Amino acid sequence: MTLLCFSCEVQLHVHRLGVLVVQHADIGPSAIWKADEYRCPKCGNRIIANFATKPLAECWQGQQFTAVMNVTRSTPGNVVHCREFPDPVYFQ
Repeated sequence: MTLLCFSCEVQLHVHRLGVLVVQHADIGPSAIWKADEYRCPKCGNRIIANFATKPLAECWQGQQFTAVMNVTRSTPGNVVHCREFPDPVYFQ
């Protein structure tokens, strides 16, 4: 998959592999995903892409979720927080 910076019209480069993404819902953290961070070499814009097919842990999993959340607290530079993911958009 090729990712391009819309502003600079250049290919984004991998910045970090295996970033943890904490998905938040109205109730608080709801799932933790693994993904990759890409950065534009010209303007520095960053995106998160290549999400795993399923989360590492979800809030209903109790101790497993707590354990993974503790890892995110111990590695704050490798964690991205985001609001609930919207429904996928399909173009016709």
